[in-house]
Amino acid sequence: MSKNEVQFRIDQYAEIERLLEQVRQSESSAPLEAERTYRPHEAPAHRIDI
Repeated sequence: MSKNEVQFRIDQYAEIERLLEQVRQSESSAPLEAERTYRPHEAPAHRIDI
């Protein structure tokens, strides 16, 4: 593997880490968003197996 290939992979991993961090930050605020937008009358009906 050439030096350029190694650097490319390092850059890829850095990008993945950055994106994962964005997801973690958005997930931490997601529950509040869900509580605000949740409407019980719009929830799907429970499936009943007979």
